[in-house]
Amino acid sequence: MNPLIVQERNNRRESSFWSLVDKKDEKSCWEWLGSKRVGYGYFSGFGVNMPAHRFSYLLHNKSIPKRIGSRRAVVRHLCENRGCVNPNHLRIGTDHDNLNDYFTFKNGKNLKFTSEEIEKIRFVRESPLILHMLK
Repeated sequence: MNPLIVQERNNRRESSFWSLVDKKDEKSCWEWLGSKRVGYGYFSGFGVNMPAHRFSYLLHNKSIPKRIGSRRAVVRHLCENRGCVNPNHLRIGTDHDNLNDYFTFKNGKNLKFTSEEIEKIRFVRESPLILHMLK
């Protein structure tokens, strides 16, 4: 495909994305104004269909790894605001990091886990038998 056509499509895609963001100063959350699913912004258009925070991360960092070590890589919200797309609030981590973030920031409390508690959480999350028993 013609590189000029690709660049034009990318420019329109990016422009469309930022038109759906309430962009404030660099330190504040930039709230996604488009459609949301379970609190997460969702961007679709111009061949893109993905969570808005992931698209924002890609715009600024060019790629997202599939895995970090043996764990699935995710784009984490350091601000714990699912609707935020400010790239300064987004970091790559593992699903484990993301779960730990959730419990650390839950209800504005700093709920640090011990290493033993984290291992128990990992065991329960990775064990289909225990998950079945909890249902």
